[in-house]
Amino acid sequence: MSDWIDKLKNFMTPRKVIFIVAGLLVVVFVARGCSGIDLSREEAEAIATAAFEADDDYFEPEKIESRVLRQGIPTRAVWIVVFTVADPDGTRTEFLNHATVRVDAGTGEVIEVDIGEPDG
Repeated sequence: MSDWIDKLKNFMTPRKVIFIVAGLLVVVFVARGCSGIDLSREEAEAIATAAFEADDDYFEPEKIESRVLRQGIPTRAVWIVVFTVADPDGTRTEFLNHATVRVDAGTGEVIEVDIGEPDG
């Protein structure tokens, strides 16, 4: 076993270690840049809120949730921002009001504003 370790120590010079670490960093940054997500959660929520407030069916939300999903063919990263008012008499999946705004995670373009009819 120690023979294998000695061979590895002789093979891995400091220059090779630096080269390998630099290569891994490049791979990580390239992969992150290709993710298609250029907007932060805060930016996406601000864009979605502005589009939602401009709609005629706007309501005052109690809760805002957001998540990035990949949609379409070919796929693209999309922020899904959901505005809700919970039904106090219902289950946690029942809402008095519910709206979804889809925002392109790369460009910030509002793809869709979907406001559901109030329940009740």
